[in-house]
Amino acid sequence: MIAFALGLRGFAEYNSYGNQPGSFWSIVYQSLQLFTLEFQQTNHVLPWQLDVARFLAPGVIVYTAARAFIEIFRDQLQLFRVRYMKQHVIICGLGEKGYLLCRSFCEAGYRVVVIELHPDNSRIGLCRDQGAVVLLGSGKDQDMLLQSGLDRARYIFAVCGDDGANAEIAAHAQCLLENRSHATLTSYIHISNPDLAELLREKEISTQSADAFRLEFFNIYERGAKTLLLDYPLSPTETDKDPEDIHIVIVGLGALGSRLLVNMAKIWKQVYASSPKQLHITVVDPEVKNLWTQLTARYPRIDHLLDVVLIEDHLQSSPEQLKLQDISRAYICLDDDSESLSAALNLRLWSQGQDIPIVVCMHHDAGLSTLLDRETDGTDSFSHLDAFGLLDRTCTPELLIGGTNEIIARATHDSYVREQTRLGRTLEDNPSMVAWNELPDTLKSSNRRLADHISTKLKAVNCDITPLHDWDRRLFEFTEPEIEKLAEMEHERWVEEREADGWRYTDGEKDIEAKLSPYLAPWKDLTEEVKGYDRDTIQYLPTFLAKAGFEIFRR
Repeated sequence: MIAFALGLRGFAEYNSYGNQPGSFWSIVYQSLQLFTLEFQQTNHVLPWQLDVARFLAPGVIVYTAARAFIEIFRDQLQLFRVRYMKQHVIICGLGEKGYLLCRSFCEAGYRVVVIELHPDNSRIGLCRDQGAVVLLGSGKDQDMLLQSGLDRARYIFAVCGDDGANAEIAAHAQCLLENRSHATLTSYIHISNPDLAELLREKEISTQSADAFRLEFFNIYERGAKTLLLDYPLSPTETDKDPEDIHIVIVGLGALGSRLLVNMAKIWKQVYASSPKQLHITVVDPEVKNLWTQLTARYPRIDHLLDVVLIEDHLQSSPEQLKLQDISRAYICLDDDSESLSAALNLRLWSQGQDIPIVVCMHHDAGLSTLLDRETDGTDSFSHLDAFGLLDRTCTPELLIGGTNEIIARATHDSYVREQTRLGRTLEDNPSMVAWNELPDTLKSSNRRLADHISTKLKAVNCDITPLHDWDRRLFEFTEPEIEKLAEMEHERWVEEREADGWRYTDGEKDIEAKLSPYLAPWKDLTEEVKGYDRDTIQYLPTFLAKAGFEIFRR
């Protein structure tokens, strides 16, 4: 428009040099000719407006053509980029969770491919600005999964709005990777219902027999509850207070509130396992009695750990049962952000200056939560209120990648380090005796493959796993013959893994650089000390699984 306007003004003045100003439509026609490079200059000096317009107009044409070329061939360009990607992240579904995952992984330095069904999704441009490749199509389409580089990817996240669609994406991914023999792809499937997600978690271990595919189910409320308690523990001065003085208030016993309550009970069980003391909790919710009945039916020992007061209320008026002077911390877990903030402000008002620490759980760190995060002098309405952005805090690489397999792998390594320390080994003797975060990727992968093999071992002794709900139940114990059988299986698995990685047997000392080990011998030729390493791994297996929330049972 600027080029056209300058052309009109310039031609009006230019034509007047020859006393032939021409009609208005003639000037319009001459200005349009600038865009097709048809202007022919005479001996007259050009007005500056026309001089600028005759260069600006072709520039607009070139820019428009370039943009049109990019738009027409965008999909081909995106696919071209994907062909050269390895160890990247695939995200299926570009809702709130999908976008936050894309942003987080891009900021962490990962290469990201997003599959989105709806071309008019406003987040597509935002993801491309972050450096992600966005492919238009359905994650349930096997051809689209192959185009996204599934066979070379490191992680795939299914975060569509429908649980069934997410599960179907995982099934297709597993089917497509049946013949993959190199690096493992981990599939993270979001399940909206936290109870269903917990029931499905046993599939995480039962599907880990194939090295090419690893399955993890996750739910933002379960992950969010654990993160919330790490950021805001039961009491701000928990280490200095008698446990009987800790009194928690939870407002809202929905998806997040119920998971928060269960995780509090787990923490209390771990900290005060040998004590009869109970954690005092007051729960406020209009449907609290029905919800509490469902919770105790699912976790039969939870009421032995918690002293719970149930208040059927919306928290619009101060309940008489709510002993405000004794509250250590309050968690507001309502589904609506504005209702959560309103409840928090009411609770603060009723506390009459007692400065109760209140955590308001909201969907995002933006919006209403920005009111709570600003600096205050301790006298305004928002002092002693903290915001917890559920989606922002849970849709992060470091939180989601640490799933069941990772928990078991870390527990296995920690057990190994403790055993080596007990035997008098030092870091100089054994470089593998370092913290998990300092462990080389090859050894981390080895521990992960050990966790993958758990299902195969359990099936060999007619056992299986199930989610652990009764925390007082005694841990499962293998018989001596079972320990011996499974230890030998573990040794054989480890030998195959090492040999595939280029290790060879030697009758001399272990040499890490040369990849030589005297332990790559048949089970019958090993010393009792070396066999003891594998036996210990099997004996501690019920403990590893309990840390991840599972228990073993005989079929």
